[in-house]
Amino acid sequence: MDEKRIGSFIKTLRKEKGLTQEQLAEALFVSSKTVSRWETGSVLPDLNTLQTLASFFGVDIKELLYGERNPDDSAEKETIRRLSEYAETKEQRGIRKAWKVLIFVLLGVAAVIAAVLMIQYCGGKQDSGKQPVGANPAWGPLEELKENYSALQAENDGCIVLAGNDLKCGEQHWLDFTAAVRKKTAAIVRIYQIDSSDSISYTLKELSFNGDTFTLKYYERRDGAGLWHLNESIFRYLSEETYSNYSHRTYTVLLADSPDAEYKEWLSRVYKMTSLEPKYDPAYAHCHALMEWECSEHPELLKNLYDACIVDNDRDGDAERYLLNPYVSSDQIGCIRLTAYRSNGELLGSSVYQIPILDRPCFIWQEYGDLYLQTKFTVAGKEQVTLYRVLLNENGLFLEKDGTTLAPAFTGWGHSGTPAY
Repeated sequence: MDEKRIGSFIKTLRKEKGLTQEQLAEALFVSSKTVSRWETGSVLPDLNTLQTLASFFGVDIKELLYGERNPDDSAEKETIRRLSEYAETKEQRGIRKAWKVLIFVLLGVAAVIAAVLMIQYCGGKQDSGKQPVGANPAWGPLEELKENYSALQAENDGCIVLAGNDLKCGEQHWLDFTAAVRKKTAAIVRIYQIDSSDSISYTLKELSFNGDTFTLKYYERRDGAGLWHLNESIFRYLSEETYSNYSHRTYTVLLADSPDAEYKEWLSRVYKMTSLEPKYDPAYAHCHALMEWECSEHPELLKNLYDACIVDNDRDGDAERYLLNPYVSSDQIGCIRLTAYRSNGELLGSSVYQIPILDRPCFIWQEYGDLYLQTKFTVAGKEQVTLYRVLLNENGLFLEKDGTTLAPAFTGWGHSGTPAY
C-alpha cells in the first residue's frame, strides 16, 4: 500500500476540480488539516470516506486504492488484496494512534510521578544530608574522646579551646555558630575546656542547634567508682553576656529554658548557695554555664551582635576582629556600629553609621580579599542588596560605597547615642 501515491492522487483530483483544501474539507465535512494529511499520505481516509471521495471525484474506488486512473481491470485479486490491506492498514493506524496516545499519557504520568519522587528524594536527602554549620568530618565520637585527647588535637579538629577562662583558639568557630543561630540555621560546635588547676583534665562539650532548640552533650566521671557518664540536655535559649570584673571583662554563655535567665544571677545563686529549684525561680530551674572567657571588647558589644568575623582586611599578616552591632541614636534613628580590634585586643576603631537597614546586615568576605558589609531591604516587592566596603588604614576604620568614603555619624564611643539592647 503506497500511502503517498494515494495522497498525491487525491491532490490531483482536487486540483482538477479547481478546489482548495478548505473547499474540499467543507464539502466532506472535515477540516482542511485532515485534507492536507490525506494528500501528504500521513493519514488515510477510512473506507466510508474513501467511497465518498470516489463518488465526489467521479472515479472508481479501485483508482483511489491504486493512486492512478484506469488501473489494469484484470487485477481483480490485487484490487481485493489492496482493499483488504487498506482496511487493515487503516485499522492498524487507528490502533497505533490509540497506543501512541496511551503511551504518551502514561509517559506523562510517569514523568510527573518521577519528578515528584525526585523532588521528595532530593529534598529529603538534602535535609538529611546537609551538614550543620561547623560540622567537621574529622570529629570522632565523643565517647572515644573523653580521655587521651590533647588540646592540640582539639585545635586541629576545629574545636574551641579554653584553659580556664583563657580562650586559646577557636573564636571564629563560635562566631560562626552564633551567626547560624541568629539565622535559625542548624549548627554545631565543640568546646574543649581544660581545668585551670590541672592541665591534664579536660571536658569536651558538643553543642548543637537544630533551628529551634540546643542540645548539649559531654562525658564526666560520677560516683566514687569514677565511671564515665554521658550528660545530654536540651535547652531552649542561649544567653550571651559581657560584664566587667575588676580590671578585665568577661564574656559568658548560659544555656537555659527561660529567656530571663542571666549568667551573673545564676553565678550569684551558685556562690551564695541559693536554691535553684523551680519553686524559688522557674527561670533558673534548668541552666548550664557553657563557658566564659576574658575579652578585650567593649562590655556592650557582644551582647547583641548583628555579625562578627576575623579576617586580615588590611593585609598586614595579623587578622583583625570585626564586630557589627545595632545602635539607636538620641533622636531614635536606627544606625549600626562598626568596631575593629587587633588580635592582641588593641582597639583599631569604632564608628557609627546611619544607613538603611530593614534586614539583619552581615559581613561578606570576597574571594579577592576585601571585607564588605551587606544590607538588604525590599522596595515595591523587590529585594535590593547594598554592599559597603570596610576600609582599615592608618587613618582609621571607614565604610565605602561605590568608591565614596562615607562620613560616620560619630566615631569612638561618643555621647550622642545609646546601644540598642
